[in-house]
Amino acid sequence: MGITINSMLELISIPVVVVRHDLTVIDFNRAFMLISGAGKASFGMDVRDIGIFRDIRLELTETLLHEGRAKRMYVYHGDSVFELWIDKNRAQEIYDEKVSIIYLIDVTRFINAEKELLRKNRELMIANSISNIFISSSETEELYGHILEKCMLVGDFGLGAVVIPSDEKALVVKAYRGFSLAFQRAVQTGQLTDFITSAEPPMRVFEIEEIEKKEVFLKEGILFLVVVPLLSSGTILGYLLLGNRKERAFDLELASIISLIANNVSLVFDKIKLFKEMERLSITDALTGLFNRRYFYEALEKEIERVKRYKASFSIVLIDIDDFKKVNDEYGHLAGDRVLQVLADILRKALRKVDIIARYGGEEFILLLPNTQKAEAGMIANRIREEVSKTIFECHSDKGIEVVCPVTISGGITTCPDDFIDADRLLNAADKAMYEAKSLGKNRIILFHRESTIFETEGKK
Repeated sequence: MGITINSMLELISIPVVVVRHDLTVIDFNRAFMLISGAGKASFGMDVRDIGIFRDIRLELTETLLHEGRAKRMYVYHGDSVFELWIDKNRAQEIYDEKVSIIYLIDVTRFINAEKELLRKNRELMIANSISNIFISSSETEELYGHILEKCMLVGDFGLGAVVIPSDEKALVVKAYRGFSLAFQRAVQTGQLTDFITSAEPPMRVFEIEEIEKKEVFLKEGILFLVVVPLLSSGTILGYLLLGNRKERAFDLELASIISLIANNVSLVFDKIKLFKEMERLSITDALTGLFNRRYFYEALEKEIERVKRYKASFSIVLIDIDDFKKVNDEYGHLAGDRVLQVLADILRKALRKVDIIARYGGEEFILLLPNTQKAEAGMIANRIREEVSKTIFECHSDKGIEVVCPVTISGGITTCPDDFIDADRLLNAADKAMYEAKSLGKNRIILFHRESTIFETEGKK
């Protein structure tokens, strides 16, 4: 017994439909029925009216009615994707009229693989473009602007800002693009602190009604805004604000992009944090937490350049703990270390934020006081000397015994440009003045003068 045309179609496992030259349906198999919902009523109807083909109506018309290379067409059924392959030649050998056979080839696996590849490529692109910023930027502060620009580019955002908490529990704008100066002022004056810090990981997309409650955002014309907390070991290091002045749908793809951005920016923030800590350690004395000699030399050279350029002035105070060797010999090095730490605390409390305090070596400390004349530096140094003299230095000896160490200091002061405009000469002058203080009985401050070599400002009390 011969095989009928319809039974031949049933031998084909993939969905197949046969249409005449006028695009009416003349045949299909069971596989096509399952994905399209076609039934007996579908015979004779326009193939373009079958639900599965409605979204590609124009493309299907052009391909079926015109000769030439067929366009790639896809139809969807649930989570499955089918590519259409149309045969116009062999079909006429089977049927007695001019027909086309439409094969629906399941390409879901390939489409998903392509999407996954695109997703991974996008992840790699975002990761590389953001992480490479850290390598290419020589200045840490420049990183924030570069990070923001990359984030806005990969996410197609017109507005952006990087905001971090400051020591005063306020927010500081480290970089912003697209926003106005009024926005920066609103952040730094605390107007938006509660709004921004209300965002919890992984992100918060604000509704338009919430945005409109803030006058600064209304003036900016913002219609879409997302705030992304940037985390390091569970701690929020800052916030990334991304927005647009046009409406934007928030879908899974956008959420995925923002999450990728946030993860990679957080990694860069970790690097910045580590880099700053390494930088801090490289210029910090481990015992006292003060700047070290290296940092002081760098600061001194910069201050000398400032004096040359702006006709400014500064003073240097070199301080030495009197008879420090006795402290170590009598009470041990633990007590000596404690004396150094307490003196460092006294210096911190006595001086301004602009002043540079460094451990110069051993029991020596050195101060750089910008915009300070010699007489004023002498008064400052003597206040410190008096504070040290009356401070009770309670320490543990190497034997574990609580001891009280009597401590006094001596110091020498020189001023730039009054004395010299050269680092070595200034340091040598301060050193000479300090040793003069030692030779005169200790516990005193001496001012250096080029004309009379040295001059004592205040004697031993």
